[in-house]
Amino acid sequence: MSVDLNFDANNVPPTSPFDPIPNNNYRAHAVESEVKPTASGTGKYLQITWEVLDGEFKGRKVWQRLNIVNANAQAQEIAQRELSAICHATGVLKLTNSSQLHHIPVMLKVVVKKDGDRDPQNEVKKVSSVDGAKPIASGPSAGLRADPSASTIAATPSIAPEKAPAWARQAKTA
Repeated sequence: MSVDLNFDANNVPPTSPFDPIPNNNYRAHAVESEVKPTASGTGKYLQITWEVLDGEFKGRKVWQRLNIVNANAQAQEIAQRELSAICHATGVLKLTNSSQLHHIPVMLKVVVKKDGDRDPQNEVKKVSSVDGAKPIASGPSAGLRADPSASTIAATPSIAPEKAPAWARQAKTA
């Protein structure tokens, strides 16, 4: 069986392999972010899509996942620290919605990570400010727990309060 087509490959560039970009520091900005469930279904992660702004790899994308809701307190604390670094790098110190981080240039330290038999992939190791930008205020303080109905950050930890690290516990009022 055959199908009639009216396609001219001269007008469409062919696909190219999606190899990771080399280890380096890149000026980039967040272009998308969303909260997704973890593979186990017991937590949530914030996925940030970064786009390189300059040089040979301009336009290439790198993804970063932050375990913002996780039964493993250490994994959640690591994500909190990484999100804090992103907030400081962008100058958005009081984050109420992940879109506040979009389109603000930062420096990404990107490495190529190889896990077992999987293909190599990029990993964001560090996010820092471009030219020492000063932080700006942007809304009320919040703890960091994903709102299951939206890509927002809410104030209540999802794990048992007594097992949550100190930074994830709500302040007690008298």
